[in-house]
Amino acid sequence: AQREVAFYGTPALAIPLALPRVLGLDADAAGGSAVLLAAYRPPDPPAAWEADRYLAVAAQLARLHAAFWNDTARLAALSWLRRPPDAIDPSRIRHAQTAWRALQSRPAFASILTSSVLARITRLLDHIPALTAAIQALPATLCHGDCHTGNLLTDADGRLIWADWQEVGIGRGPEDLAFFVQRALMAGGAVPEEPMIARYSAELAAQTGQPIGPETIRRALAASEVRTRLLDWPDYLDDAEPALMDSMVRRIDRLVARLGGTVPEP
Repeated sequence: AQREVAFYGTPALAIPLALPRVLGLDADAAGGSAVLLAAYRPPDPPAAWEADRYLAVAAQLARLHAAFWNDTARLAALSWLRRPPDAIDPSRIRHAQTAWRALQSRPAFASILTSSVLARITRLLDHIPALTAAIQALPATLCHGDCHTGNLLTDADGRLIWADWQEVGIGRGPEDLAFFVQRALMAGGAVPEEPMIARYSAELAAQTGQPIGPETIRRALAASEVRTRLLDWPDYLDDAEPALMDSMVRRIDRLVARLGGTVPEP
């Protein structure tokens, strides 16, 4: 929460997005903080989103990322930004392996998380460093950090208002877009993935002046999403419907296929 106070209290950032109007900020040395923002219309569920709204998110994310693209000196000066480690802690990988095994023991998932599927997931978890390297092949930039439809409000003119900056930090742009896509898919959204990749890539190239093609973005997106689904999602799937678990496994397989030789295919 104090990070969000710092974010709104640093006007020099010049974020190229529509942000909530700040009515008041406060933070004290004891760790207390408060942010008072103007009211906006809450977000629609992903299933209610039209394709053009998804494409608008892709373009706006590209403008955010382009504004800080490879600007490590300016980002390093902001000590309050979240700074993920360069490498994934091996304990996170071990935790994920344990969580996937626990999911396999649930009767509802027995026909989905078979021994061969679990072995495949375990093998993929061993390649988390390769996935991380594929993501970090792109320059660092400023990332929202919790990019999903629930954090996109709407003003009276229908503009997207980008809220909830508690996880803002240094990362790779496709990490934001990948998290947005998977959260929307999990919530039943009809996400136009390829048009979003094309829009994001074109806007990023136009804003940075660098030849950043869709295939570069597509690979980084796939690596980021596979890593998140392998490491983070199993803790949230205990009570999932079997259909959701089935879609999770199928999605991981499709994304791995997109990555070619980065990780072993199913």
